[in-house]
Amino acid sequence: MKKIIYRPNFVYGLKYILLIIYFIGILLYNYCYAQTDDLPITLSLTRVSYEKEKAIVILKFNIDENWKMYANIPGESGIPLKIKLGNANNIKSYQILWPQFKTSIYEGFSINYFNNEVIIPIEIIPIRNDQEIIAVLHIDYAACKESCIRESKEIQFNIPYGHFDEAGYTLYQVALNNSSDPSYSLLAILLFALLGGFILNLMPCVLPVLSLKILSVMKNLNNDPKNIKISLLFTILGIIFSFTMLASLTQILKSFGHSLGWGFHFQEPIFIMFLITILLLFATNLWGSFEIQLPSFLNRIFNYSEHTKSNILGSFFTGMFATLLATPCTAPFLSLAISFGLSQSFPKLLLIYIFIGIGMALPFILLLIRPSLLRFLPKPGAWMIKLKKIFSVFLALTALWLFYVLSFQAGFVEIFLFITLIILIKLIFTKNCSPLKTGVILVGIAILGYFASIYLSRSHNNELKNHVWESFSEEKVNEYIAKDYVVFIDVTAKWCLTCKMNKFNVLEHDEVIKFLSNRNIKLLRADYTNKSALISRFLKKYDRHGIPFNIIVSKENPGGIILPEILTKSIIYNEIKRIKGL
Repeated sequence: MKKIIYRPNFVYGLKYILLIIYFIGILLYNYCYAQTDDLPITLSLTRVSYEKEKAIVILKFNIDENWKMYANIPGESGIPLKIKLGNANNIKSYQILWPQFKTSIYEGFSINYFNNEVIIPIEIIPIRNDQEIIAVLHIDYAACKESCIRESKEIQFNIPYGHFDEAGYTLYQVALNNSSDPSYSLLAILLFALLGGFILNLMPCVLPVLSLKILSVMKNLNNDPKNIKISLLFTILGIIFSFTMLASLTQILKSFGHSLGWGFHFQEPIFIMFLITILLLFATNLWGSFEIQLPSFLNRIFNYSEHTKSNILGSFFTGMFATLLATPCTAPFLSLAISFGLSQSFPKLLLIYIFIGIGMALPFILLLIRPSLLRFLPKPGAWMIKLKKIFSVFLALTALWLFYVLSFQAGFVEIFLFITLIILIKLIFTKNCSPLKTGVILVGIAILGYFASIYLSRSHNNELKNHVWESFSEEKVNEYIAKDYVVFIDVTAKWCLTCKMNKFNVLEHDEVIKFLSNRNIKLLRADYTNKSALISRFLKKYDRHGIPFNIIVSKENPGGIILPEILTKSIIYNEIKRIKGL
């Protein structure tokens, strides 16, 4: 039986908060391949040796000056370098010894890359060491300068038993010294993981939730110290357990060929919605709108009421929840530790993640080891009510940030239904909300959603109306040219940073869209995020290998006018005016 303690002073305030979040959600919703005649990257394979129980080959990339090839762990944007052995004969297993990549910030994104010369040894264990090894090396890579390219190569090779190349072996020794970040030992990486985990406590994603735990400790200072220690211990275990699970899940997905990074689960809209719901429950509970006495299991998870003395499951789930919120954040030292771990075997990856967890749990570990530190915490009092409301604002802001993330991952219908669900949950727990009032609110939501969806579909549906971007096809190009339209084609991809810059600064700008629409220009967009034979053929037709690729075609210019990789408004305006004879 649920017991609801109702405090009417917050009801109207909460409605305003939910309406603000609702409208912000709608507003948020409202809101590389180019000319490379000669490929900037050449590949070569050297057969080093095949002696005893191991064979060695070296894959070498020569990268032109000022070009950067995405690393096997590409960072916050980019397509990872992938190397696989296929069509193998007499191969039991193999290991790629990845060199240490470099990291830089471009347009606000952290990018891991290789440049100049890259040497990647591959160690092969044969099934039988008296037979020849035959295989095909499959390589997928992407690289950027002002434009970006994405290529796939295959290299077939064989190594007879007893083969040895002295020059190749020297190159192999050099590569060994450059693999897996020789600048840092495993001990140094673990120290970075520890420091990075500790700094995560100060990140805005984590601070609100861990503040709840501190608040819980402060409320129970006058209670049995043993209960406080147990609560702290299970918070620590919850944090470390979660990092252990993250490491295990990462390894499982890696074994299926997925390229993962820090915070990969935040790419799932359902997961984001779950976190938003939990955060809003915590926030409204802390503000004092209501305190819910749920069934025993859920009560132990969510209950932070003043009557709780030692909440083992609650403490454990606090640690888990804080860890989940920590993963979209990064911190000094953490990026290096994570990048190193993702390129290592599972035992090292697990050890690094555990040390991150220990670092994040360090404040609680110190309180557990030295209970005398608790005396420095302020005494419980009326001031805690205001502090709880401040913490609830932190949680609400975190939920708002997650709404912002969600706006880029889900469609309007999904977001609208989700926000409606949150409002319904609020109405359920509002004791004095009459059926008539509830009905009026729901009808208002439905009407608002209907008209908002019409408005958004008119202004944002890129494939239906009003000269906005349509999906590319050569049939559409030919059809529009036959009807005497001028056609603007944008070949882009989500992993191409130059493409994103062009979109943000030029192609998605209201002024540019209005200019093109007023001049009866048809806009077609080809999304090359995933491989597409159609788009590849289109690029090759113009002897291009990379993106961004922007071209204007018309009946008078069937060969097309190819635009520079980096666009400006004036470039587009001038070309369109010239074509139109203005």
